[in-house]
Amino acid sequence: MKTIVKLTLLFSACFMGVMLLLAHEFSVHSLSPRGLGIALALLSVGGVLIFALLLLVFVRKRAVPSLDITAALPLDPATRKQRIFFIRFCKGWIALLVLCLVVGLGRATRSTLGPTLVGVFMNLATTFALVWVVVRMQKTLN
Repeated sequence: MKTIVKLTLLFSACFMGVMLLLAHEFSVHSLSPRGLGIALALLSVGGVLIFALLLLVFVRKRAVPSLDITAALPLDPATRKQRIFFIRFCKGWIALLVLCLVVGLGRATRSTLGPTLVGVFMNLATTFALVWVVVRMQKTLN
């Protein structure tokens, strides 16, 4: 779990660094608004794909030989409490993402179709990933 958190923090730092670089280039007029939009769209889609690929490689390296969750060892109370807290946190985050999606779609206009579609894609991808994590974590609690 700590390795996944470290990987996520490293990826987020790189992602934010590239976004700041793009914003700087836009502010000094080295990048047009259209170029900025295209670069951010490519960064978002490419970032999700690269991050998913890294997670899949990590999960395959650390795959558990037994996929039978019912045969797993019982959890100690501290670990169970942490997992329940994590599940509740993810459920709250999913609710926030759904709310942001509805508000974002309500503000969409015809002129902002491209950025809106990128935002919707990122929101839905994150929401589905969190739902998948919550379902898997809930299976380990039983």
